[in-house]
Amino acid sequence: MVAGAAIGFGLDTLIDNDPSLGALMLAAAGLAVVSGISVARLRFEAATALHDAQEAAAQQLAAVKSEIDDHHAQLREELEAHLDYVHAAVYFVEEARRNGRGRRGQLGYDTATAAVRQARNSIFVIGDYSPPPDEGPGFTRQPPAKRSEYLSAIETILTDRLNAHDASLPRLVYRRYVQRPLDIYNGVKSRETASQQHGIILTRDDMAGDEQIFEHCQRILDIKASADRIRGAKVDIDLRLIPFLPNCPSLLLVDRREMQFTIPTRIDQPGDHYGAALGLHGVLVMHDHARGAKVCGHFEDLFMRLKDFSVFIKGVSAEDSMVVTAPQNAG
Repeated sequence: MVAGAAIGFGLDTLIDNDPSLGALMLAAAGLAVVSGISVARLRFEAATALHDAQEAAAQQLAAVKSEIDDHHAQLREELEAHLDYVHAAVYFVEEARRNGRGRRGQLGYDTATAAVRQARNSIFVIGDYSPPPDEGPGFTRQPPAKRSEYLSAIETILTDRLNAHDASLPRLVYRRYVQRPLDIYNGVKSRETASQQHGIILTRDDMAGDEQIFEHCQRILDIKASADRIRGAKVDIDLRLIPFLPNCPSLLLVDRREMQFTIPTRIDQPGDHYGAALGLHGVLVMHDHARGAKVCGHFEDLFMRLKDFSVFIKGVSAEDSMVVTAPQNAG
């Protein structure tokens, strides 16, 4: 518009007034037109170049991002592969004993007690094997006091969960396998077969050599009887008897996160070959950092396989004690 006005004014001046001034104005108007065209062309070329540069930069950024993503995925795979080597923390707790320099180590059953007290979902146990006195080394008449505290901790946490009013708490499962010599196991199993009932009544004679566990079973079945009377009870209890597993130490599995092997030892006593007593050398502890997928889950499978040839303990019977019988449909 400015260039058109200048050209019109220049033509008018050229014709009517001053030819030199009109020529100058026409020249200036022509220069302005040419300059405008040049600037427009320059702006178009600059915009095109900028767009092309942006497209090229975007492609380069996409390529870099793809390389970073691929490298990140590779690092994750390598990290997961290396984590397979550190998925569990393993350490040994040596049973405390006195020597010339005083007391060393820790108390193995204290380690088990601490794990039990932290249980939220499950406590699975393959119990210590303590045969009758005439069949091999077993516990003395007074088993370790710390073992009693450990068993009491299990009874306490089950009772607390049974009486808890917190609806958010999950069901706490307690499963114990009691190891007995093969002849005792066969005799107990025959009672179940003869009665054609699911489960047996455990007697004190069945547990000769480990009366402490017999009394533990009594108290646990009292808790189970209370739970069976409560609809939606927060505990699930399953006690079973299995034949002695020669190469299996006692095992504690808590919440698919911690597993403990108790390593027994022989304490020689004066007397004959069977005068030795069963002692505790220590506890091997494993913490599964893979939510049970690497260690604990495999041992849970072991418990399921043992169930196939176990005998369900539905009650106990002993002198000076009442018979505690679980319902026939108990698992």
